Amino acid sequence: MIRVLISKGAKLLDSHMIYDAEIPSMVLMENAAAAVCSQLSNIEGRIVVLCGQGNNGGDGLAVARKLFVDGKDVAAVLFGATNTNDARLNLSIAKKLGVPIEFINTADELQRIFDQKPAAIVDALFGIGLSRDIGGIYAEAIESANNCTAIKIAVDIPSGINADTGAVMGAAFKADITITFQTAKRGHLLFPGREYAGELVISKIGEAVKGYSYESDEYLLEEADLTKLLPERKANSHKGNYGKALLIAGSNEYVGACVMAAKACLRAGAGLLKVVTPKKVAQVLYNSLPEAIVFSEFDEWDGALSHSKELEKLLDWADCIAIGSGMGENEEIPSIIKMALQTNKPIIIDADGLNALAKSKLTLHKNTMLTPHIGEFSRLTNRQKEDISAAPVNMAQDFAKVKGVVLLLKGATTIISAYGERTYYDISGNAGLATGGSGDVLTGLILGMLAQGLPIENAACCGTLLLGIGADRAAKHISLRGILPTDVIEAI
Repeated sequence: MIRVLISKGAKLLDSHMIYDAEIPSMVLMENAAAAVCSQLSNIEGRIVVLCGQGNNGGDGLAVARKLFVDGKDVAAVLFGATNTNDARLNLSIAKKLGVPIEFINTADELQRIFDQKPAAIVDALFGIGLSRDIGGIYAEAIESANNCTAIKIAVDIPSGINADTGAVMGAAFKADITITFQTAKRGHLLFPGREYAGELVISKIGEAVKGYSYESDEYLLEEADLTKLLPERKANSHKGNYGKALLIAGSNEYVGACVMAAKACLRAGAGLLKVVTPKKVAQVLYNSLPEAIVFSEFDEWDGALSHSKELEKLLDWADCIAIGSGMGENEEIPSIIKMALQTNKPIIIDADGLNALAKSKLTLHKNTMLTPHIGEFSRLTNRQKEDISAAPVNMAQDFAKVKGVVLLLKGATTIISAYGERTYYDISGNAGLATGGSGDVLTGLILGMLAQGLPIENAACCGTLLLGIGADRAAKHISLRGILPTDVIEAI
């Protein structure tokens, strides 16, 4: 996992490395410049480095100097006087070494720079401390750069992207690659900032003192985390070692949701799976997934099941439970959820279970995981989708803390908040997941993880990673437009 910080935390880390670890700020700037230059070593042609007035501009001047010393055709472009000690020192060094420097004050001067058709543009205008919308000559420079066919590289964060929210602040540099330092920043991971950042490269430029307390517990998930979190599959084992999962899902209208969730659960490694579903769905399960054990002594969700002794036995049998996929709108669902919650066993509530939960006042417990997309989360919180999109992390954290649950907010960037204390980001996967059924597969994968004994927040992390990795593997053989959730299951 990679640490994720907001701007305040990143500034505190820089200050810690300078004052507590006693790494001179100029050393950090040199290391940052070296990391950027490593991405430009194969560039042939002119390289333009856009430099702001602060330390981000100082990084840019150091980049230009290093490239110049290496024999590259480079020009540093400055917008106004440097205003930090390190930036001023780097400007002085660059001048003495003869680095070509252009001072820009007008649009005509700016246009002359881009008329030279640079092969690469380095954005070192504004960093994570940007607190106002970009306008004037800076906005013109960013627009001109974005319109160039040159390779575009951003230093730390694309200028104009809010480091905490990913929002565009007036104008924003659209990078092919962003080289950031020490940690990822929230703004790199949340849209639209994630799109503007392009490929994210995280470079180490200094050291924190052992035991340094970071400002937040937020992490970017990596594929390697699966190896660390997944339980070992021992040779001398049997089905009982990998748990008993109970899936309550499906309806006469939404047959496939139950089938996909069930298959994903078994693909994730659950030892035993029992499915509670109407008879029509059961017939499909018998034919497509004979490995599942099915309870289907009812035609539809009509109120009888929530008073069933058989359901009580199934809930008692299970190690973990998932409710909601494809159940449709039914007054019985809240009663079933209530029965499941009373077991205090790990439980996933998804899809129609979430819609039922939004209309009821059920008390949740710490082993509860909710897996809404933004529309479902809007109904759960009574907040507008636009408000959630503007601050998804804070809203997810607040909700998870107040309710005392693990919240998995699905999206192109999935946000997992464990009780508002720890937050995880998953950026794996692709647009092929933007189709009905992907959420049902995710529910099944997480249920399979829970069955194998993973703590509920670890199960959430593994499930979403498996879904994304499966989609990326499927994309190697199928176009993004053509990927089906069942293809993702087969690719896991």
